[in-house]
Formats: sequence, C-alpha cells, structure tokens
Amino acid sequence: MRTLGRKPHYAIGFPPRLHAGLLWPTCTSPDVHQPPESRTTPILLSTQSSPARRVARPNRVTWKVGISVLTYPIYLALSGAIFVLLERLWPRYPGQKLFRRGLLWDLALLLFHSEIGGWLVAVALASFIPRESLLPYRLTWLGTAPLWLEILALWIVKDFVQWLVHNLFHRVPWLWRIHRLHHTTEEMDWLSNWRFHPVETLVYQTFLYLPALALGFRPEAALLCAFLSTGMSHFAHANLRWHFGPLKYIFNTPELHIWHHVHPDAGPQNRNFCVSFAIWDWMFGTAYCPSHAPTRLGVND
Repeated sequence: MRTLGRKPHYAIGFPPRLHAGLLWPTCTSPDVHQPPESRTTPILLSTQSSPARRVARPNRVTWKVGISVLTYPIYLALSGAIFVLLERLWPRYPGQKLFRRGLLWDLALLLFHSEIGGWLVAVALASFIPRESLLPYRLTWLGTAPLWLEILALWIVKDFVQWLVHNLFHRVPWLWRIHRLHHTTEEMDWLSNWRFHPVETLVYQTFLYLPALALGFRPEAALLCAFLSTGMSHFAHANLRWHFGPLKYIFNTPELHIWHHVHPDAGPQNRNFCVSFAIWDWMFGTAYCPSHAPTRLGVND
C-alpha cells in the first residue's frame, strides 16, 4: 500500500495557482515507497522535463531561490558598506561629502524598488503564459547545462538587451522623460544607481527577465544574474578614481560611466550605455572615455 507524505510546498511563497508551471513543487518528507518521479516533479515552463532535472534532489530549487531572495537585502547592505569605504579611500571627487545632496532621496528609492522587484514580477507573469506555446522557443540545452554556464549566458544576453533598451530610453522622447530622473544626480556615488523612476524599473526588469524565464532559464540563474548586475551597477556609479587600462574595453567601470552622466554643458551626450559589459559601446561606436573626469554632472533644468 502507498503511504502519503506531506503536502508539497512551493518556492518563494507563491500559491499553487501562481506557482504552477514555473518552479518545482517538492515534498518535505517524501515517502520512500514512492517512485523517484513522484517525489520531485519538475514543471519549469514546459510539459517535457529533461532527465537531468528529474533526478534533482527535493528542495534544491526552493533552497537556492529562497536563500537568494532572503540574502539579497544583506547583499545590498554589505556591498553598500564596502563601496562607502572605497569611496572614502580613493574618491574621484575628494570634496564630495558622504551625506551629499539627494542621499536620502536615493536611499528611499533603494528601499522602494530594486532589480529583485522586476525579477519577481517576471516570475509572476511567466506563470500565466501557456506552457505549450513556449515549447518551440525553449532552449533545450538549458536542461543539462551547469548553473554557472546558464548564469553567464543569461548575463551576457540580458546585458546586451539592456544596452539596447537603455539606448531607447535616451533617444525616444517620452521614454527619456521617465529615464531623466536617473540623470538628475549632480554628485554621484554607488547609491545613485537606485535613482530610477518606479515605472522604469518595473518595465525595464520585467522585459529583461520575463523572456529569460520563458526561454527556459532557471529562476535561480535569473536571480543570481540580478546579483551580478546589481554589483556591477554599484561599481560603475561609485565615486572612485580608479583606472583599469584594457579592462575598460570589456567591463563597465567608473571612469566610463561617469561620462554617461555628464552635464550637456560639460561633455558629449548619449555615450556609454553599457551596464556590465563595455564591449557593446566600443563595438557600436558609443564609447567615450577621456583621461580626465567631467567637471559637471546632471541635466538641464
């Protein structure tokens, strides 16, 4: 006779209706008499699960996603503390105070929204997409790829899409009216990364992560990719005078991104759109990186 185990629980607290077809339901105490397929049933955006995912241990996704979500605020606090220290030791603008103008406003925006918010919205929306309609477009190699390779592939593709969208936010007038808030900072540090209009953050990250989940990228890969993008954005906005030589042709750096925020009266506009990888700007001719720092940041009133 078949005994019953405990009811399955679902990752990151979504109810079964929202969760179905997105993450894996797992049994906290699976019955040893049950076949392996009944203990962990992967249903990630497809009705056809790969063998590699069928042998996954119970709670694997729940643990990875749940721990990542819970540690994200700790990650923000620790990375912020590190950048505050670095900015005190090697500032680009030594006269810039720690409690600069707009600091409380930027801190409030950090608490209000973050990249994690867009990821969660994408997770929710993806659960309402008919799984059958996604089958022809799914990337089948993701079923057996190691997690680190999935993260790297998603990071590169996501960053290029973000570069394209960032271009649009600068060149389309009604999008610029939304994005303009990000450029109003006149004293920039790592916290300036969070000066975004809430509508921009919602639309931006949803359009980045929803296709990723629809194509079959694991939710934990998308979430850990968000960790990497956030760290790079903190670094690029930091008030640091460091120079990175040839690395600036590959990665976004403070010496590159400061010129993206230059005031119209102090330098060229619409340059250095990259978020993590500077290669896109060098490839498409939008890179600009002189040896000196701009004398003024911000936008016209």
